[in-house]
Parts: sequence; C-alpha cells; structure tokens
Amino acid sequence: MESPALNAAIELEQSGYVYYREVAEKTENPLTARLFSSLAAQELEHIQRARELYAAGGEPAVHSSSMNLEADVKRFFGQFSKEQRQDWKMDNAEAYERAMELEKQGYDMYAKFAAEARDEREAAFFKALQREEEGHLEALENVYAYFAQSKDWQHEDERTTWNWMNL
Repeated sequence: MESPALNAAIELEQSGYVYYREVAEKTENPLTARLFSSLAAQELEHIQRARELYAAGGEPAVHSSSMNLEADVKRFFGQFSKEQRQDWKMDNAEAYERAMELEKQGYDMYAKFAAEARDEREAAFFKALQREEEGHLEALENVYAYFAQSKDWQHEDERTTWNWMNL
C-alpha cells in the first residue's frame, strides 16, 4: 500500500539523486565530485528504504544510512596533501546553494510527513529521513564554507563544523 507521502518522498529522492549525480560527473573539483557522488548514493538508499516501507510483508529499514558522510569526506580529504588541496577551488557555488535548498526542503517535508504519519513505523521512517537530510545539509554547508574560506566558519558551533578541514 502506498501513500502520497511515500510517493512524494520517492520523487524528491529521485530528483536529488539525478541532480547530485550530474554535478559529480561535471565538476573538476575532486572534493565536490566525492561529496556529490556520496549524496547521490545516499539518495538511492532512501529510495530503496521508501519502497521497502510499504513492501508486502516487509518491515522497513528504519536505520541511518550505511555511509557516514563526514567520515567518508574526511577519509577522502586526508588522501590529499595540504598543497594539493590548495589548488581546489569551488567550481560551482550555485550547485552547492541549490543542493542546500533541496536538503532544507526535504527536511521540512519529512518533518511534516512524520507529524502526519498513519502509524509509528511510518513516523519513525520519516524522522530517520529527516535526520539524514540534516546530515546532508551539514556536509554541504561545511564543504561550501571550506571553499568560500569563510573566517566565520572557524568560529561556528563545533558540533556542526568540520574543523578538521582547517588543517
């Protein structure tokens, strides 16, 4: 049994997947390519979990993504020397801005769906997606700030700022 909320979630995640994949394929910046590829992979996970939610006889996978974005980006970041990273420039600020807006829209939509859920299982599913959208937004904001070289970024709340990028 499907619902309008499920269909909207799948549609949003599908459009996010296509967008992230396109940006990753077109960018010349290795960090942008890695982040957007990772986001695309997580969008596919969300689609699969949304479909599982209403699969006949199956319990949905209401868990966090199998990929921790910060850990993934940190590992990738660490593969390059400081000198190599100095050559990285943001090649598409608009892509980051659009992505951040998409994640905010997803966060708000999933909050609404969780509040309107028909049962606890559905509410838990949408709350899990909401948390993941928040994590996606955090990743995008941090990498965007890294490229923008914002002095304010180093003074932001340490809970959400990836200070390890300052090295």
